[in-house]
Amino acid sequence: MDEIDMIDQYIDIRGLSFWYRDQPQPAVRNVDLSVSKGEFACIVGPSGCGKSTLLSILSGLFTPQQGTVVVDGKTQFADGHRSDTETSPCGYMFQDARLLPWRTVRQNITVALQAAGHPEDTWEDNVRRHLRMLRLEGYEDAWPLNLSGGQRARVAIARALAIQPAFILMDEPFSTLDEVTGRFLRGELLELWQRTGVTIVFVTHSIREAVYLADHIYLMTAGPGEIFARESVDLARPRRYEDPRLTEIEGRLIDMVLDRWGYFNGGEVV
Repeated sequence: MDEIDMIDQYIDIRGLSFWYRDQPQPAVRNVDLSVSKGEFACIVGPSGCGKSTLLSILSGLFTPQQGTVVVDGKTQFADGHRSDTETSPCGYMFQDARLLPWRTVRQNITVALQAAGHPEDTWEDNVRRHLRMLRLEGYEDAWPLNLSGGQRARVAIARALAIQPAFILMDEPFSTLDEVTGRFLRGELLELWQRTGVTIVFVTHSIREAVYLADHIYLMTAGPGEIFARESVDLARPRRYEDPRLTEIEGRLIDMVLDRWGYFNGGEVV
C-alpha cells in the first residue's frame, strides 16, 4: 500500500470494522483509509465487499463497532460509540437519483436545503444558481418522471452541492446511464469539483471510471472488505479516455484486483 502523508487528512478512518447482526462475518474489516481535503478519491471493489457500507458510516447512517472515524479534525466515531461533536455536512448521491416523483425539481432541492437548515429566504437563489451550474435552467418546475436519466442525475448533483457540503459521497451515480451520457456527466462533475474544491469519495465497480476521475484509488478485497492498496493517478487534467497512459494504469490495476480477488492464478482462470 502507498505511504499516506498524515498531514492535512480531511477524512481519516483507522481500524474500522462493521458487521450486520444477521451476518456471520463483518461487512468491512480493519479498514484504514485517509482522504486529503479537496481530493477526488475513488473506492473500487467487487459486489458485496462493503463499499456502500463505508459510505453509510461516513454519512453517519451506521455506527461502526470498531475503529475510529475523524472528519475535518473532529472524531465522529470511536470504539463503537458516536461522538457528540457536531458533524460536518455531507452530500450523498446514490446509484439511483432518488428524486421524489411527487415534487418538482425545485422542490426536490429545497427539501434538502430545509433539512440542512438553510434559511428559507436563500432557497430560490440557491436552486437557480446550482441548476444553472448543471445546465438545467428552465427545469425548476419539471417533474422527475419527465426528465431523462442524465437530467435526473444532474438534479441529484445539484441537490448534493446546494447544501454546501464539506464533502460529497457518491455511490455509483452513473452506473445506470449509457456510455456517452456517463462520459459527459463525469466531465461535468470534474469541472464542478475543480470549481468548488469539495472533497469527493466516489464508489465504483469500474476501474476505467476510477482512473479517469480520481487523484487516488482505494482497492478493496472481496468481503469482508479491506483496503489492500492505495494507487495514485498522476495524470494531468483534463484527461482523455483514449490516453494510452490511462489504459496502462487501468490494465495494471485490473491485474492487481484479479490476482487479489482470486480470479487468476499464474495466468489461469480459477
